[in-house]
Amino acid sequence: MTAVSSPVAGTVLPLSAVPDPVFAAEMVGAGVAISPAIPRRPGPVGSPAVPGSPAVLSPSSSPDDDATPSVIPSRSVALAPVSGRLMKGFPHAFVIQGDAMDVLVHLGLDTVSLKGEGFTLLAEEGSEVACGDPVVEWDPAAVEVTGLSPLVLVCVLGTPPGSVFPGPEGRQVEAGSLLFVLPQL
Repeated sequence: MTAVSSPVAGTVLPLSAVPDPVFAAEMVGAGVAISPAIPRRPGPVGSPAVPGSPAVLSPSSSPDDDATPSVIPSRSVALAPVSGRLMKGFPHAFVIQGDAMDVLVHLGLDTVSLKGEGFTLLAEEGSEVACGDPVVEWDPAAVEVTGLSPLVLVCVLGTPPGSVFPGPEGRQVEAGSLLFVLPQL
């Protein structure tokens, strides 16, 4: 049995609930989806969230905008779900080769179309990472603003459909907490 940790905080969903036929059919591998908790800071656009802190702008605003939303998006960090080598690192997705499996973390649906905008790769491809290490900084609220889904997909590559039990639908997880255990296949 191999433990896989959650790369982000949020609500766990089965892959069958994902509005992408390839992921929903577990063609990439078995796994789960996470509807990420989207951190937000109170305050109007352009105002400091905390006195003395720098102003934060929403993804599509400028300091001259009249819009004053009640919340301002904040950046989040996606963590390594297992220890191993970062085999592929893209701004929107990464693969870690662990001892017993390769795990794909995909941040949002169709986010490759953003061409890296709003994502920062924090670990170098080919480097060793420990479970819980920061891998990508991103803004799920900014993804949502573009009309794309911020769902985070965690798939064990090459595993047969149904080999990961996601637990109860709607279960809350914290970044770094146990997401699922993969039985020996």
